Amino acid sequence: MDAAKPGTVAYALRAAQVPPAVARGYQDATGIVRLRAWQRDVLEGPDGVAAGANAVVTVDTAGGKSCVAEVALLRGAFRGEGGVALYVLPFLALVAEKARTLRRALRDHDERCARADRCAVVDCGEGPDAPRASLAMARAIVCCTPEAALGLLGRDGGAAGGARAGRGWEIAHVCAPGR
Repeated sequence: MDAAKPGTVAYALRAAQVPPAVARGYQDATGIVRLRAWQRDVLEGPDGVAAGANAVVTVDTAGGKSCVAEVALLRGAFRGEGGVALYVLPFLALVAEKARTLRRALRDHDERCARADRCAVVDCGEGPDAPRASLAMARAIVCCTPEAALGLLGRDGGAAGGARAGRGWEIAHVCAPGR
């Protein structure tokens, strides 16, 4: 694995205090080592996510949006005392795929750390995880569709996680021609 050098996924995660096992796991699960220049700017730049800014990213299919979203979500889930990162995706199949990838990324960390430091990945699609999804979880990434996100926000009052809740939206279909 590339050392945690600027411009790498490991650096983007480690700079936000994400455990090294999670950085290694994410790289192994996705095969992504180096960030593209624009991804680095969004994640690490002075006006980027690391500085507390919001970001709207519009890039063609396979352009790297998921990597930016997932790195930002992992950073949010491991920030301070934790919290819930809400990963909103347009299709159930994509929800399941991203939940599988994030579980693989977190496997080594979650097997070796204290229970309180684990990060749950909840597939809020049609699977058995859906009923346990909550914005009041201690540390989790909840992968869901926009409809499920609205249900969670409504059920949990929208602010159950307070300042600890984070939200990541990957809305790839908004600007896609013909949709």
